[in-house]
Formats: sequence, structure tokens, C-alpha cells
Amino acid sequence: MRDVINHLVGMNLVFVALFEESPMPARGADRLGADPAGAYRRSAAALQAAAARPGVLERSQATPVGAATGAERLIRPSHGSFDGTLSAVLDGVALFSGSAGLSAYSQATGGLLWHRRGAVLQGEDLVRNVLYVSKGSGLTGLNPRTGAAVRGTLVPAASSFYGVRAGVVLGLDTGSGGDAWGYDVAQRRVVWTTPSLPWPHYFVDLSGIGGSADPSSGMVLLAECAGLGAPVSAGTTAGNEQVCLRPELVAISR
Repeated sequence: MRDVINHLVGMNLVFVALFEESPMPARGADRLGADPAGAYRRSAAALQAAAARPGVLERSQATPVGAATGAERLIRPSHGSFDGTLSAVLDGVALFSGSAGLSAYSQATGGLLWHRRGAVLQGEDLVRNVLYVSKGSGLTGLNPRTGAAVRGTLVPAASSFYGVRAGVVLGLDTGSGGDAWGYDVAQRRVVWTTPSLPWPHYFVDLSGIGGSADPSSGMVLLAECAGLGAPVSAGTTAGNEQVCLRPELVAISR
């Protein structure tokens, strides 16, 4: 949990430096000290103060991936409406998931670029710019602009895979003694594993579009229960059902 808070504090300070045009904070430093909550509150207050400076939110911001202005633009499809629900945006392509499959639209024009019937979006590898979809029991990597399959990205039997980064898929075994592991798509083998995780454990996705896998780093969050037991008050569960008495977050650096 400390690593998660340290990451959030660091991102707050990155935006402070961006808005104030000052040097970026050192990467990998421990910014929490003996008071993690206080460090987070101070970084959040600094970010609010920096964003409140006159003209900050109206000017272009130079970033490592280019200049950002915050300007708004309405995007409309060439005919009718977008098919499905917005699931992700990658490489200038807006991806919509619906009952008929996955549709990709140009972020610049709103025009339909391609459609994959029956495909379900599973994640994006932002390092290698590959979109992963499932159809049946496996994963397939697609070029986000063309929808064409990317050679060497087929992952068979991918029901327990979550998120892809730099060609390595996060896998998670369920049940007592299960662990997390990384599967290299190109080599088609497991390249790292974690120690066994307390059960139950599961992949957390609060946003619905990859909230557990940080797109800017290799960090992944898993939720686990370090202790099961009877409910604190009687009548809150049915029969002999147990509840989690010690919920925990596990940060995995992949």
C-alpha cells in the first residue's frame, strides 16, 4: 500500500512541476517518510495551488509525449451514432464495445476505421502500441489503426490473463496457493512469478478500462484477503459464510 501512495504523491508532484515549469521530481524516491497521509495531503494541496495560478489551465503544457493545450473538440461519427460504449482510446483511435463486437473510430474525423465482430477488448500494451482482444478462449494483438492482427501476439487459453505491458501479460492463478505471473507473448513462456497470494485474491478494475494496471508504469494492483472469519455482528451473512477481516492491496512491479 505504501508503494501505491508513494506513486500517487509522485504523480501529484509531476504535475506541480509541469504547471510551475520547474524541474521534475526524482524518479523512484521515497516521498512519504514517517507520515504517508501527510505527504499525500501536502502534495495534493501543492497541486491545487499550482493549478489555480492564473493562466495555467489555458496554456499549452510541454510533456515528454508532446504539447497539450486542454482544448476541446466535438467528435461525431460520419453517419448515425457510435456503435457501443467507449472502452479505450489508443494511438488516435477511439474504441467502442457493443453486443456486435468491437468498433474503432478515428479520433480526428469520427469515421469508422474497422470493426471486429464478436471481439471483446481486454487491454492495451501502451509500450508496444498493441491492442489485445479476446474471441473465444484466446487473446489476439491488433494494430489499433487498421485492426489487423499483429504477428507474434497470439495468446492461447487466456481466461486468467489481465493487462499487457511491453509484450508481457499478467496472469493470475485462483485458489489457495495461487500466484501472479508474467507471460511473454513473443517467447510463449512464463518469465516471472510472485510468491503465493492469500486466498481470495482478484484483479481490481475500478474504472472498467484497466484501473488496476497503471498505464504509465509497470505497477499492477491486486486485492487479497489476509484473513477470513465470522462477521463482526450476527445476521450479516447467511449460514456459515465467512467475510474478509483483513482486506489488503498488493502492488506488483512487472
